[in-house]
Amino acid sequence: MKKHFCILLFSIVFVYLLVACANTKEITSQSYLDVKLESNTHKSGAIEIIYPQVSNQKQSSKVLNLNDIIKLQSLNILNGIEGKDVTLELSYEINSFNNEYLSISFAGHSYFQEAAYPQNIFYTVNIDLNDNKVLRLSDVSNDYQRLAKYILNCDTNGESKEALEYIKQKYNFNEMVQLLETADNSNNYFEDSSCVYSYYKDDIIGISFSVPHAIGDYVIVETPK
Repeated sequence: MKKHFCILLFSIVFVYLLVACANTKEITSQSYLDVKLESNTHKSGAIEIIYPQVSNQKQSSKVLNLNDIIKLQSLNILNGIEGKDVTLELSYEINSFNNEYLSISFAGHSYFQEAAYPQNIFYTVNIDLNDNKVLRLSDVSNDYQRLAKYILNCDTNGESKEALEYIKQKYNFNEMVQLLETADNSNNYFEDSSCVYSYYKDDIIGISFSVPHAIGDYVIVETPK
């Protein structure tokens, strides 16, 4: 009798744990279903920029404010080219979207009328989701000396070898530190020849640098956080 009672008790506990686990999974899945990213397009003449927007069932004031910030920062590249005859095509990639921040990369190309060649474009938008503010490299890691050392000593094998060698030759250690201190602060992409952008992915910080068109227009170095 005692043996049967133990088996019955174990069965009840086991079933209870299964139900608890199932409920936990359901809640976790539901939290991901509440918020999703959708694509919007800004189109004006030969300019087309595809950028993300956050959507959920409630569309609260915080979500609406976040979408305004995303749009404003995504279209910031248009500063200084109003009225110019330019073709611009950009799309985005989500590097991270979690409870802390949203990190977006934009890539594509531009061509100004009578320019000798098109230009490859790369820039980023990062937003702190706790208080809806723009994130810069200085908010994520201000250990510029460690980052500079990593960048100037990173492996230059692969398809970006020439561009990475260019960065290493152009900037010494102190200059690289100063460059990193100004990351994500450019307000005019096409006028700032040394603009630096960062993005965040898991335990990685990606940092982009401008290089001459002949070697790609930009190069990206990924460093540990």
